[in-house]
Amino acid sequence: MSPPLIPRRPRWALLAFLALGLALAFQGSRGIWRPDEGYYLTVASQMARTGDWLVPRLNVNIFLEKPPLTYWGALVGFKLLGVNGWGGRLFNGLCFFLTVLLVALLGRRLWGRRVGFTAGAVYLTLSLPFFASNIITPDTPLTLCVAAMWAFFYIGLRDKDRTWALALSGAAVGFGILAKGPAILIFGAPLVLYLFRRGQVIRTLKSPGLYLGASLALGIGGSWYGWLGTHVPGSWDYILKDQVTGRLLTAQYRRNPGWFGWTIYPAVLLAGGLPWSPAWLWGRQGLKGLPVRAWRRNPRLWFLALLILVPLTVLCLAQSRLPLYVLPLFIPLALLSGRQMVGWHRMGLFPKLFLNWKPILGGWVVFLLVLKLGAAWVPTAQDLRSLWGEINENPESTRTLVLTDQRDEGLGYYVKRELETVMFDTIPYPTFQPPDFQDLGLAKLFVGGNPRSYLISKDRLPYFLALLSRYGVVWTRDLSFNRCLVTCTPPNNSDRAPAGRTENPK
Repeated sequence: MSPPLIPRRPRWALLAFLALGLALAFQGSRGIWRPDEGYYLTVASQMARTGDWLVPRLNVNIFLEKPPLTYWGALVGFKLLGVNGWGGRLFNGLCFFLTVLLVALLGRRLWGRRVGFTAGAVYLTLSLPFFASNIITPDTPLTLCVAAMWAFFYIGLRDKDRTWALALSGAAVGFGILAKGPAILIFGAPLVLYLFRRGQVIRTLKSPGLYLGASLALGIGGSWYGWLGTHVPGSWDYILKDQVTGRLLTAQYRRNPGWFGWTIYPAVLLAGGLPWSPAWLWGRQGLKGLPVRAWRRNPRLWFLALLILVPLTVLCLAQSRLPLYVLPLFIPLALLSGRQMVGWHRMGLFPKLFLNWKPILGGWVVFLLVLKLGAAWVPTAQDLRSLWGEINENPESTRTLVLTDQRDEGLGYYVKRELETVMFDTIPYPTFQPPDFQDLGLAKLFVGGNPRSYLISKDRLPYFLALLSRYGVVWTRDLSFNRCLVTCTPPNNSDRAPAGRTENPK
């Protein structure tokens, strides 16, 4: 028998140490990016200021795009590390860390300790899960919930006393509902099919753990939805029509809809699976080299095949498609890769590319960390911290900042006060409480006589200035990435300047 890849005793402690270090490294170095990070951290910071943890608000409007688990995680990070990028991303980093451990646990239950350790190391170094842990979205917390659901479900099938494991699997479903709503059910469907495939439906129905798990799933996941439906009129109707059926059946979100929109997923799986994805396609030694009968006859391979194929089919058929939607699929891919790598090592069949795997893997880890740190220094139009630094030349200004692009609403995280948004798009993003249209937004210039500053794209500037010309005083200031700040003073304001004057606002 060949020697182990890593000595047994310290391998699990080493995996946990590396996972925690890589998950938290440079987690708060870069600014908050728009749109998603800005949305979630603005809502969380407003919850921290108002003390209302149940009704998410983005500036002045109720924001029901996602359930509250991501906001609550950011709030806990704010309490521990302060209201900054480190605190805001702490929850995501810990979710990634725990997912690595659950992948290792499931791999150990499937094929032993060595495969478990290798599968955890594979998942830790996959490019998409690694970088997704540094971007605040519900997808990394959802992936943790999916990993817990799958791992404890499989443990429950193998153990004689399955009550505790099925109960934990149900609790994971509940937290998944709080992370991203009914989306977790897409990843739970393969478990039902696997029960039928193994002929264990009756046995599972007799287990008290099934009913305890279902109660926990409904109690944890349904608690917030139940409260919301009784306190926010119209919320259930919006969530059902827009967030569930709207994403599955319609193209209203404009996220790669149509017959060929699904083609993004194969590219995402291959690119996000680096550096391991080339091994999946490595001839007869790769995953594609396993004959179909091997997948059918081996219940463990069949289990993992269902975890990949069933959710991927549903995601391809849905009309709202984004790269991070397939993030949980990297769990079974990491497990298959761990089995593949250990099998190569035992049989001495490592492809030439992987013979010197230790320096290659070490170099890859350094490369991931450099990219993660480099994101803090590369200028980008998505960086809301840099944008606010340009706008905030006078921190004591009392002007109201009005946004003309909904993707910039995350500026509220840096402004520390509520902002206004004026809608210019004829087909706006479907939110629960949409912002004002342009005419109403401009009419607010006369409310209270407060001057307003508008953040606008330079492409729209001529049209916008024509709309404002009748209001008297206009100043403009150029910003980076084709943006500018237009400041307007109402006619009844005492510090008005001659009409048509253009200068930097004081």
